[in-house]
Amino acid sequence: MQIDIKPNNDPDRLFRLIKETVQKFPDYGEELAPRLMLGLWHPKFLLPAKKYVPTLFRLHIGASVSDARNYFWDDCDAFSMCFPILVNGEGQKFLQEARAAKKDVMVWTVNRIDEMVEATRWGVKAILTDRTDVLQSLRKEMQQDFVATEKKYVSPFFRWTNFRYYTPTAWAYGHFCSQKVIERAGITYQAAAEANRSSIASTA
Repeated sequence: MQIDIKPNNDPDRLFRLIKETVQKFPDYGEELAPRLMLGLWHPKFLLPAKKYVPTLFRLHIGASVSDARNYFWDDCDAFSMCFPILVNGEGQKFLQEARAAKKDVMVWTVNRIDEMVEATRWGVKAILTDRTDVLQSLRKEMQQDFVATEKKYVSPFFRWTNFRYYTPTAWAYGHFCSQKVIERAGITYQAAAEANRSSIASTA
């Protein structure tokens, strides 16, 4: 189960409450913790998450490959990324890096059939969609014959079939999403990262 940590929350207060809640369950470290994922939009939550609930799985939710690399890579176990930003060359490189580092990648929100097939070809851990019935039916089709299913639904020119996949568009959308997260969090990613480093240095 994913716990979506909204950017406007107070990190220390929130993770203290999460810690108090999960510790009420016997053997939570072995039984409950592996079932929970902390969905983190902003780096200000990284240190409090590691401090209060270090055994919980940390997942970055975002729409920018550069932000994922620069601010979340070392401290997150997996990434839930907006599908279009992974279609271009930089997105594909990120997928390869994540695979090499044994970090899972999930994609959202995938409602087109050709995108579902393409995401499956990438080998992502999960596909988040509003059309779960379509995805379930498509999975059966892909299991029977993936090559035929891919040929049926996905254009050979897939990367160029939608302007959302173009690098400038993906970058602009990622920047827009990051700015919205920053507005709600009240602090930039860079400032939060610097605060995290200062906090670590002061306790070393």
